[in-house]
Amino acid sequence: MDNYGIIQTHRVEKGMTDGKGLLRLSSLFTLFQDIAGDHSALLDCSADQLQERGYFWAVTNYKAQIARLPEEGEELTLETCVGRPAHAIFPRYFRLFDGKGEPLALCASRWALVDVVKRTAAAGAPGFEAFNGPKDPWGLKDAGPVRPAAAERHVDFSLPPEYIDRNGHMNNARYFEMAELMLGGDIEGFVPCFAAMEYRSELLPGVPMKVGIGSIDPAALDSGAQRAFYLFGESEEAQIFRMKLGYRPK
Repeated sequence: MDNYGIIQTHRVEKGMTDGKGLLRLSSLFTLFQDIAGDHSALLDCSADQLQERGYFWAVTNYKAQIARLPEEGEELTLETCVGRPAHAIFPRYFRLFDGKGEPLALCASRWALVDVVKRTAAAGAPGFEAFNGPKDPWGLKDAGPVRPAAAERHVDFSLPPEYIDRNGHMNNARYFEMAELMLGGDIEGFVPCFAAMEYRSELLPGVPMKVGIGSIDPAALDSGAQRAFYLFGESEEAQIFRMKLGYRPK
């Protein structure tokens, strides 16, 4: 791949799968998160290097189409590349393939450079010229805001210590783990085929969050989903996230 991205190979290990041997949705986004970090490190912007400069990367949006979740033991090829930044937002894209080269998942994302002290996006920080890639490099639609929908029920959530990452807030991939645990029987016998996420504020330790959950029209996701859900999280002071998930029969 050119200077705008990298390619990695992975094997689906047991710890990455659910009780049925399929890659967990949260593990998929952990793969995305990790390869983004590895690519940033190659561009001299590793997590440690950023911290020394007073910044960290924070994902603000994901939009993924999932053809199939791989099984335990499968060999995978994962690619990432950056797009053209605008207004302090850095686009990044992901493609996942199985061992035969068949596409498993496509994902667009947006990232922001966050000031460690101010906890706000840092616009115009020098030294990030290498993150200026081509516009829409793989023809993927950008990951935009998630439109709200109605909630049918609410669940209280307290941030477990194991969900906290090195930046001191809830890790972005853990939101998908939390969501599927809350959906529970609603997705029994189904597998994810679509995921859209908007991170609106960080969830910090000790801050209670109330999660709203509602069913939505699966046709609106344009993904072949037969069941779809909207989830959102709020603390007393801020909106934390908005998410839409689509599922098809296994």
